[in-house]
Amino acid sequence: MDRKNKFLIKNITLINPGEKGKVVDVYVEGKTIKKIGKDLRKMDVTIEGRGKLLIPGLIDLHIQGAGGTDFLNLKDNENVQKISSTLASLGTTSFLATTIFKPYIKKQKHIERIVENTEKVDGAKILGIHLEGPYINVKRKGMIKEDKICSVRERSIEEIIEICGGKLKMMTFAPEIEGIKSVVKKLIKNNVVPSIGHTDATFDETEEMIKMGVNHVTHLFNAMRPFHHREPGVIGAVLFDNNFTYQIICDGKHIHPEVVNYIFKIKGPENFCIITDGISALGLPDGNYMYKDIEYFVKEGTGYYKDGTLIGTAFSQLNLMKKIMEFTGLPFEEILKTATTVPAKVIGISDKKGIIEKGKDADMVILDKNLNVEITFVEGKIVYRKEEKYGNSKI
Repeated sequence: MDRKNKFLIKNITLINPGEKGKVVDVYVEGKTIKKIGKDLRKMDVTIEGRGKLLIPGLIDLHIQGAGGTDFLNLKDNENVQKISSTLASLGTTSFLATTIFKPYIKKQKHIERIVENTEKVDGAKILGIHLEGPYINVKRKGMIKEDKICSVRERSIEEIIEICGGKLKMMTFAPEIEGIKSVVKKLIKNNVVPSIGHTDATFDETEEMIKMGVNHVTHLFNAMRPFHHREPGVIGAVLFDNNFTYQIICDGKHIHPEVVNYIFKIKGPENFCIITDGISALGLPDGNYMYKDIEYFVKEGTGYYKDGTLIGTAFSQLNLMKKIMEFTGLPFEEILKTATTVPAKVIGISDKKGIIEKGKDADMVILDKNLNVEITFVEGKIVYRKEEKYGNSKI
């Protein structure tokens, strides 16, 4: 795309996080939103938005794959593009490529391929890498195999950061692992978000991490010690702390709908990041699929191994947001925070993404009144359109 490209979206109902819709015109130049107002002069390239909604592009901090492939099983660069394109078609404009580290293998080819393609994909933008492990508790491993878990002594955090080529943005870890304090210090020093997860930590062990500055948790409730009134564990520690942000999978299966409703009422939507924990079947229909030579199935949008272990979802963020609206009764503009401003804040990109306003990246999604995606823009470029009738192919 010519970065000098200019276009106007006319008469669109803009919904920003926490704000009710208002009809405006939005002028974009290059990759940036230049002006928002009313009765802006039409241009050669104008998209008529009357009767449509415009929202900020959605941000997913935890997604393993989509469109039939995943980040652990990257055979070629086309697979990375397939994930990016699938997410764009579903309204997600940027994400953390989530995968595992293989501690007993020298070459991490899947990570190398993610790093190589970070700036090349023509769809949803890869913001960096989110590693689940390898410093997690085998007891709470979930879908992660034991040979993808190791001690701090067996593989150093310095080596892992180096292999990720400056793209590591988040690491899920268990607070109870021996030597983990040195890892957390190194992550914070390198501007990597340490996120508690896949853990059997006690309340006190989690409190130690909080004192060190940890304030984010991976898929709250899932793959962690359950809450108990005499030992609140990790769930109690993070929910009692007002500085925490929480990843949450709201498909109605990973967490009961009434639990979702309750925690949203006590914590508010500005504390949550809606994640898909998306697997290769994301964007595809229910059925049987393969993950690293292991068969799994998707039923009603949720992924399971044959033994019933939950392994993620095939839901888009937008569809998960619709479920939260159903579970909680909260309006769309409030739920919108969980996939825009909150994840942007967590990984430190609020200056560029998460809201539609002058000077921000033109990451935007046009929806119909039923919240279905019609056009997706990433940094001012159309990367998905439902119908060719919209706008000009130059955009």
